[in-house]
Amino acid sequence: MGRSPPKDTDFAEHPLVGPWELRADIGDGDTSCLSQVVFTDEGAYIDVDCDGIVVIGGWEPTGDTTANMSFTSSGPEGGVYSIRASVEVAPDGQSFTAPFTFELIDGATGEGSGQYGPGMATGTRTVVEAPGTPEGSVLDLFGQFEGTPEAAPNAWPLSGRCWLAVRRGANDRHGIAWRARNPDWRPGMTAAESDRWEAAIGMTWARS
Repeated sequence: MGRSPPKDTDFAEHPLVGPWELRADIGDGDTSCLSQVVFTDEGAYIDVDCDGIVVIGGWEPTGDTTANMSFTSSGPEGGVYSIRASVEVAPDGQSFTAPFTFELIDGATGEGSGQYGPGMATGTRTVVEAPGTPEGSVLDLFGQFEGTPEAAPNAWPLSGRCWLAVRRGANDRHGIAWRARNPDWRPGMTAAESDRWEAAIGMTWARS
């Protein structure tokens, strides 16, 4: 960290360049948090995790299909941490593996805890898809979730409700992340169950 890559480093032709879907396992087997990441051809690393938290770091090639990446960021509770990873892209260029270490940083002194790990991150290259023939309008899609729980017993999947929150401008952006992390909420909740849960924590979500 803190040093510039060699002047003759070729970022543009490296197979790591581009957008990826990344999942990380710190050792407990949980890879449910999907991050969208980009390795730019100028050595920047951009990561947007499942809670919408954005981190910016850097990367540099160490070989034709390998690279190092690192970033330092603040967690949702205010703590500072650093991630350092060694990345290897698969021969077909469509996936990568990246063992990484985790270090806590004292925000006041800058002193680190030392590196712990390794965890393991895996990446899958983002596939660009052309739009297909619509089944209906976007309003038709979300309209399926309106009405009573009996009319839609498995209504309101998390993605649908997040989209509604964004589309209607309901609540603040942090509510989505808080709710996604809360173990008492589950995507299979009916509309009535979800509404009772939201009322208990003081959240309201707009509907059509």
